[in-house]
Amino acid sequence: MATTEVFMGNSKQYTDAFRSEAVEQTIKRPDVVDVAGLIGIPERTLYGWVHKSHKAATSDIAHPRSRAE
Repeated sequence: MATTEVFMGNSKQYTDAFRSEAVEQTIKRPDVVDVAGLIGIPERTLYGWVHKSHKAATSDIAHPRSRAE
């Protein structure tokens, strides 16, 4: 998995593609700690991305976006 990182001070910023792929990895391999270690990011970071992803998914189910026809 390729990552594009932008260093700003002591923090890293990851691309949206990297975040999405990391979250997808937790679906294939549910152990978040394991996935975080494999891709080299802090566990808390990955837990946050997974939580945000689940929250967005449940929001989309509860409030689907209407399409213009």
